Amino acid sequence: MTIVFTDIKGFTERTSKADREFVLRLREKHDSLLKPIVRQYGGYLVKTIGDAFLLTFESPTNALLCALMMQDRLREYNLTAAPLEKIEIRVAINTGEVSVTDGDILGEPVNVASRVEHITEANEVWFTEATYLAMNKQEVPNSLVGEFRLKGVPEALKVYRVVQDMNSEQFKQVVATQQQKIADINAQSNSIPSIRIIMLIVAICIGASIGVIQTWRSATNPFLLEARNAMETGQALPALLASGKLLEEAPNDPEGLEIMRKSLDSAVRQAVSGKDLPKARQLLDKNRQKFSFLGPLPDLEAHVITHEARKMAFSGDRAGAEQLVTRLADEQKGHVGTLEEIALFYGETGYWWNKTIRFYHELALTDPIRWAGDPKFLKEMDFFLHQVEPDEGFDEVRSFIASYCFDHFQKILVEAIATKDLDNRALRWNAMAIFKLKGIPMDPQPIYLAEILDSPGSVDSGLLKEAAGFFLASGATASIPNPIDRFPLFSTQLLATDSLSMRLAGGPFLKPLEGLLCRSLSDVASFDQRVNSFVLLKEKNALLPEQSWCYHATNVIDWESVIGVDNAFRWNLIESLQFLASNAVPAEGQLKPAFRPDLEAVKNALAKIHAASAKYGPEAASHGHEELQKLWEGIGEGARGAEQMLYKR
Repeated sequence: MTIVFTDIKGFTERTSKADREFVLRLREKHDSLLKPIVRQYGGYLVKTIGDAFLLTFESPTNALLCALMMQDRLREYNLTAAPLEKIEIRVAINTGEVSVTDGDILGEPVNVASRVEHITEANEVWFTEATYLAMNKQEVPNSLVGEFRLKGVPEALKVYRVVQDMNSEQFKQVVATQQQKIADINAQSNSIPSIRIIMLIVAICIGASIGVIQTWRSATNPFLLEARNAMETGQALPALLASGKLLEEAPNDPEGLEIMRKSLDSAVRQAVSGKDLPKARQLLDKNRQKFSFLGPLPDLEAHVITHEARKMAFSGDRAGAEQLVTRLADEQKGHVGTLEEIALFYGETGYWWNKTIRFYHELALTDPIRWAGDPKFLKEMDFFLHQVEPDEGFDEVRSFIASYCFDHFQKILVEAIATKDLDNRALRWNAMAIFKLKGIPMDPQPIYLAEILDSPGSVDSGLLKEAAGFFLASGATASIPNPIDRFPLFSTQLLATDSLSMRLAGGPFLKPLEGLLCRSLSDVASFDQRVNSFVLLKEKNALLPEQSWCYHATNVIDWESVIGVDNAFRWNLIESLQFLASNAVPAEGQLKPAFRPDLEAVKNALAKIHAASAKYGPEAASHGHEELQKLWEGIGEGARGAEQMLYKR
């Protein structure tokens, strides 16, 4: 006989905070969706345990196909269901000899199926090697999950899964065939209502008889009855105590094991939800130690640890929280429930964005179709696209988005290409990277121009190097606006003549930049841009004498900025003063009024320079700073010469 256990993912946690009406409505919806499928595949519902089914089938292949179609039906239902009303189940299957007594089933295969259910992931169908050997492998797509050591099972157990790959033609064909089979059964059943009525009456009679026997049987063990009643009414702690007493008498009772697991899960999660972490930890450790057959309970352990880490992080001990979660990740490496808890921890604390992305991506790889539609996952991927530039790594995340989430993000990616602002910089570059992965042709020049002219990152940025490299290598100038009224690469720092930014400005961007470079020579407010423009024009032999005079006069006006740069550059103030001392003021017609520095401002600056030289030169000498003394003496002498030239006019 083939035994099947099912249960709803997160049922106890969801219903612990809900009213009784919601719990009953969720169970009714669950039953109405799944019970008809069980009947259509010849399954027998032995009993329900809270939100779980215990089923039997004569055919292992029918059991697997039934499980597959239950998951298919729930996927269809969840597409339109409200978030709180979505139903996700896990199904575990085993095959073997069992005893049927008073409408119940007993034996080692039942215990093994229950153990396998504990490790089965949500939305999955896992089954043992015994079922694998007995099934028709051509009818059900399958693959090996791995070997597991389960409590109470002496040997390692091979566990398989039904492969539910929405992109697989085999899977699509199997689902289509089974959907047609169910439709045929329904049509045939509707054509003989009298037989259905007779069968229904017989089933009711049998069910009533079994119910009487089961009620009598349950009454013989008050702990089981008490545990059932407590579980049905959502009283986790009483159910936990009663099932514990039952298991002390009958350690292998499958229903007791199931109630114990569910009630412990519910009680611990309720304690966590109520922010009573010491109670949650005590409940988990005490019962796990007392009832070793429960196993490690990785999902519950991860839930408690990540909430303990949250408390530490929000209390200021971020290092301790990180250490706790890192250890959990190492101990339960690859376990899906743990990955989800860790991803949620990083996402909610918000301290380690890179680990949030890493764990959400690792989690999504376990079930790409499911997670590609998950709101929390998509929110983190939206953050990633807006904040993480391609040169920061995470190529595998972009590949996942391109493969599974492209439709969701396509609109914002397309719109990002036309943006120029700094806020959308990462999104623009990610759009280009993802379009490349998708094989979608696009012109990169708008993104490259935005990088250079509107929102550049660091001058050492790999993205800037890519953008500049394109124009330097191709010589493409058609897309470059002319004239250019901005060049932010010149306003961030002083640049070497062989730097990438200088080569770019002196190459394909030189002609469109000419007007800006000339205006910058007399721009008092932009020190870096003024100096970089002067250096470039001088390097290109494109400086007129009157433009040099404007630059040096503006340096004098802005003398405090020049002095404040560094020890090497401050000597340039002497160079500017000496230039003014040896070059007359350009005639009125030689310079546009907008480019001509204010002569009164130059004179006022020279007066201030005199005063500073008179103060700081002797002060440097008294402290033995010969180099500084020499600088201030040179500045004072240069200022006197510049004044003499200015006042000759």
